[in-house]
Amino acid sequence: ILSLTAADCFSNDYGTAEMTVSGGTLPYTFSWSNGESSSQATALYPGLNYVTITDANGCSQTREVMVDYVVVDAKPEVNNVFTPNNDGHNDMWNIKFLELYPENEVVVINRWGNEVFTAKNYANNWDGSQLAEGTYFYVLKVKICKEWQEFTGYVTILR
Repeated sequence: ILSLTAADCFSNDYGTAEMTVSGGTLPYTFSWSNGESSSQATALYPGLNYVTITDANGCSQTREVMVDYVVVDAKPEVNNVFTPNNDGHNDMWNIKFLELYPENEVVVINRWGNEVFTAKNYANNWDGSQLAEGTYFYVLKVKICKEWQEFTGYVTILR
């Protein structure tokens, strides 16, 4: 019997699997394709993995174990207007669900094509106070399951 946990690409690159064996002669030995040697493997990469189970008589069987990624469907949602006027409401540029994508990059560009704000691992902490009221273009890149995805649009600063 196989119990399997998919790899979570947002916190680590590994899945887990545990084999429960019946039949044969105790004790059993386990040899996983990642080098682990107990009934439970805790560092399986997404994709096809193998486990060979051998009993005390030397009888062995090899099983395939497919580990998938867990994918969160929540894409970043960019707030396209914010008001950095220190009134305690909407003072920071907020990107909803960004905490799911700690590996990210953001660039804000003015109407003349100049970068006016750049951040790696942005954490919804920019108030835009050094910029004039207006509309700016942004490029947001987030790493989703080892691949970068790009989101673009406009953000308006009002005072």
